[in-house]
Amino acid sequence: MNKKIDKDLVAAFGKDYIKVKTELPELLEFARNLGKEAYIKDIDFQNKTAAFLGDRTEHGSSGGCGYWSTVTVWNNGESKQQEFQYRDRYSADKDRWEYCFHDLKIKSVKEKDDKKSVTILGNPGEKEIEISFEFEGTPSAKKKGEVLSVNEQLALKNFVNNVIDEILAEKSAKIKGNTRMAEDYSGHIPWKEPQLKEVVFDEENGVAVFSIIETIDYGSPVDIKTPQERCELYLAKVGEDIKEIDRDHGYVVLVEHPAYERIKDSKDYYGDPTMMGIKIMGDKV
Repeated sequence: MNKKIDKDLVAAFGKDYIKVKTELPELLEFARNLGKEAYIKDIDFQNKTAAFLGDRTEHGSSGGCGYWSTVTVWNNGESKQQEFQYRDRYSADKDRWEYCFHDLKIKSVKEKDDKKSVTILGNPGEKEIEISFEFEGTPSAKKKGEVLSVNEQLALKNFVNNVIDEILAEKSAKIKGNTRMAEDYSGHIPWKEPQLKEVVFDEENGVAVFSIIETIDYGSPVDIKTPQERCELYLAKVGEDIKEIDRDHGYVVLVEHPAYERIKDSKDYYGDPTMMGIKIMGDKV
């Protein structure tokens, strides 16, 4: 991990750094990748939204410079950017200095018909400029007994698959650079990458369940080369955030949840969590 960049992030996020690191670690990673192209200006923790301000300069071969403000909005793992030119390369008559933003503020985040609209204020409190962004929203909650439409089912699948990709990427980043001794002791090799074990959809009723397995260490009471693995079970329901409802390190377990329960058969020896053969039966997984 680049400690210098992290120091920059601590300075950029200020008092919000710990809260971002705890509640929105994916936002921290996004800001790390963004680097010095743009700087955080506002965060809406409730709606998982952040606004970044940057700038761009374009030099002409025949002279003159053009200047742009760049506004980047991050929303729950997605990001979009808009540019606003305030200095024309050739004519001062075409300058739009109201687009020379020095601050941004998130005015609103609204969701309707599976679309999420984010409104940003450029130069809040002065000659404000409203900037609109549109994102894919969380599939809307369905009423009990109501079957999802084909488009809603597709939206649910896309939403879940995107979250799975994000979880795998985050877990992969955590073990980047970790190595272990090869079975033939010929040298060190990378840890096994996290994997999606199974995903099951009940599209009509707006429910999905998936399991992901990851390596958390190597070595067991039986064999030092045995991977210590953890398998996590996630529940997705239309209109709700995806949440982990169970995890297994290789033991036979009975899990009870306020609305979901699961009985799993697992091998008895250390390091073999499975969480396969998932079935969705009404309010039981």
